[in-house]
Amino acid sequence: MIKTLLAVVTAFSFLLFPLASARADQVHRVSPGETLYTIAKEKNVSLKKIMSKNPFIENPDYIVPYQVVVLPDPKPGARYTVNPGDTLETVAADHRVDPVALAAYNELEKTSLYPGQVLIIPPAPKEPSKPPGPSQPGSPPPKKPAYRYNIPELRAQFPDSLFLSGNRDKKVVALTFDDGPDDNYTPRVLDILNRQGVKATFFLVGSRVKEYPSVVSQLVESGHQVAWHGWTHTNFRLKSVEEVRREMANTASAFKETINLDPVMFRPPFGELSLEALKELADSGHTAVGWNADSLDWRSIPVDLVLANALVNTRPGSIIVMHSAGTILEGTVKALPELIYTLKAQGYGFVTVADLLDKPAYRQ
Repeated sequence: MIKTLLAVVTAFSFLLFPLASARADQVHRVSPGETLYTIAKEKNVSLKKIMSKNPFIENPDYIVPYQVVVLPDPKPGARYTVNPGDTLETVAADHRVDPVALAAYNELEKTSLYPGQVLIIPPAPKEPSKPPGPSQPGSPPPKKPAYRYNIPELRAQFPDSLFLSGNRDKKVVALTFDDGPDDNYTPRVLDILNRQGVKATFFLVGSRVKEYPSVVSQLVESGHQVAWHGWTHTNFRLKSVEEVRREMANTASAFKETINLDPVMFRPPFGELSLEALKELADSGHTAVGWNADSLDWRSIPVDLVLANALVNTRPGSIIVMHSAGTILEGTVKALPELIYTLKAQGYGFVTVADLLDKPAYRQ
């Protein structure tokens, strides 16, 4: 079966399900006195939708001031502020919509309105598009969508060598940082983590380990886990077995020379692996680590977007991916203290990937 799957692409970005995404304007910082119920009422969304957008919040009755809450996607439609004397029927009639549909669209638990309440008027339904006509003679047949490999099948083949998250029963998460080290963002991230008392895992590029040995030593001395992220950050989906072996040997040599440790945890650059590469890594005793919460900070996005992207998929046992080098990461540096504060406020602890998975971090 393995031979039939060697050409299949494995992309960690779409591992078990399409990861939820968010927008910067969906970030809400809780003010003193606010609750999820008052936020839901003010934003005209249901509590259920807020909870679904914030899986890291387990108790809707507990939020703290200044933590971050991600708001649901706003519904399309014009906003109408209820005036004194308005009723559901009069508002519906003025906007030529059915009152039952208006109530359902706004998820109203009761039909009585109050002045100042904001209603969203449902947009007029679009006319259905016409189905495509028959193909003209000689025209190429429509392309079939590309087959995407079923990751649970791959996980079933390598249950002890490929991980996307940890045990959901423990209220802990693992912060991970890719593409380092450097002499700018990695030290700044390290300083924030140390001041917050948080341990994290750094997936480091082998050639950079040799370039910034003192930074790598600081990571280890501060109690953080280091792991490897390829030798030159090239795509492991496109590598032969011999090339994978050379990457492992070169990176292991760099770590041994720098910190006298041989990391056995690996994250493939770009989150991509061929089945052949994964088999080679597994046979050599390495653990491949993906993620289930992606900040997308490599896009050099602003702080609120980093927060929103990370939090909409974070829950107990999550592995959160961020970066500590390789691009402009001012948003990451600004977001990290708020991300840590928000999760700590919700009772989360922070552990290394090795502790999360109960796996060795280094070869003995």
